[in-house]
Amino acid sequence: MVQDPCKTAAGIVTFTRREADGDWHIGLSLDAGQESLLNAKNLTDEQGDLVVEVICALPITQADAVSACSGYANTIPIPTVGSHISVVGPYVLDADHGWMEIHPVWSLDGATRSTPGPTASAIATVVPLAPAATSLVATPTPIPQTVAPVAPPTSAPTTAANLCGAAANPWGYNFCSGSLIYSPPSNFCTYFGCIASFWNGAGYVVQCTDLTFSKSGGRSGSCSKHGGDYRPLYAP
Repeated sequence: MVQDPCKTAAGIVTFTRREADGDWHIGLSLDAGQESLLNAKNLTDEQGDLVVEVICALPITQADAVSACSGYANTIPIPTVGSHISVVGPYVLDADHGWMEIHPVWSLDGATRSTPGPTASAIATVVPLAPAATSLVATPTPIPQTVAPVAPPTSAPTTAANLCGAAANPWGYNFCSGSLIYSPPSNFCTYFGCIASFWNGAGYVVQCTDLTFSKSGGRSGSCSKHGGDYRPLYAP
């Protein structure tokens, strides 16, 4: 549930954790003055941290999450524990867990690790996937991270950093501003993760809450099986 479509938060990274859906789950101990970004669940379940999620950065082992990352090339750096970072992205309530998050992260500054790609050096402390962790901050351990390579597009895409979080694409489609897209090109789903019925849509292109894309924006029932509408995609 989106509370603010664009929010900035800053603080110290307390832990990172790999998620089965391909995301990095990051705990952020906020700088003073940002306490209003937390709710009771952040205090009890996340030890007072704001949850930050870098999406589609890892191999996906959760079957129903594969389509959401289709065509998305992650470029967000993964910080080390102890780094002071600033993140920008939608400020949302995680309806499943009840805590507040910045999800997905559009930009991240201050990370000491420059890219989310493979590395054999020591990286941020990682809490393994488990029903419940007894400690969120463990002794740093050298752990190699493997990220599935992303196939290069057939034509040069626009740099994703200029698209307000949208995947790199050759048309400059973005989440910043522009005109609604009613007639996307035939290879649109090569760059964006589309729902199965995408081409049956009779509206404009919209991203669903689960980060897939529908062409039924503005129509009744748009994204009804994907958590509802999240935000429209724009043509420059």
